[in-house]
Amino acid sequence: MPVRFSGSMLTPTQILILLLSALVAGVAKTGLPAITALVVPVMALGFGAKDSVPIILLFYLMGDLFALRHYGKDCEWPLLKGLIPGVIPGLVLGAATIAWVSERTAALLIGAIVLCIAMSLLFRRRPPAEPAESADSGGIVATRVLTGTVAGFATSAANSAGPIMALYLLSSGLRKRSFLGTTAWFFFLVNLTKVGLYVAFGIFTIHSLKAAMAGVLAVPVGAWIGKRFADRMGDATFARLILVFVMLSAFMMIAKSV
Repeated sequence: MPVRFSGSMLTPTQILILLLSALVAGVAKTGLPAITALVVPVMALGFGAKDSVPIILLFYLMGDLFALRHYGKDCEWPLLKGLIPGVIPGLVLGAATIAWVSERTAALLIGAIVLCIAMSLLFRRRPPAEPAESADSGGIVATRVLTGTVAGFATSAANSAGPIMALYLLSSGLRKRSFLGTTAWFFFLVNLTKVGLYVAFGIFTIHSLKAAMAGVLAVPVGAWIGKRFADRMGDATFARLILVFVMLSAFMMIAKSV
């Protein structure tokens, strides 16, 4: 049984979950983006699937700032531009979903999203860090729009778009720094947009803000760890680890939802 978040005094278990989740969020943003999905089931244990969403968003936003500082100049903008037409409707649909459905439905939704990620991994996998033909030929327009929609929906409804973006960028043949820089800008812009949507749909509360403040100082520690970890990996090793964590996060989310 998950610990329910009542908005009152945080329990020691909840504080531990906050610190651990913030630490992992920091590591993910500067080292292994795909492991952001591991934060979601852990936070759901302490705060519920729905109440944890705005808390996680604040952790991610702080982590995005550290990622931009280290990798912002390495972004592959043509790849991001192809995602924009799909991201906006996906964000709105995801925010509306998380605001109107029950907590149990939200948890099942997260599992379904990651199941799609696992299926994508099986059917679209290509050799890690394989050079792409060009920044503009990473897939047809329809594929990019669909990826943007799914990523926007997943990040807005469940904060779980990391594995989706990881598969998309790896299939485009990006090297480590380009991968991290493109991921950093995508999620920074998306997460800023989500703040406005969450406020509009009443998802943000004073309780979620207070809870986030209890763990947010662990984010820069995680970001420092993630940067050191990434600096010591080659491109091929980085790509293989991303794929491993995508699969691990998929299994964790599916197990949580059944």
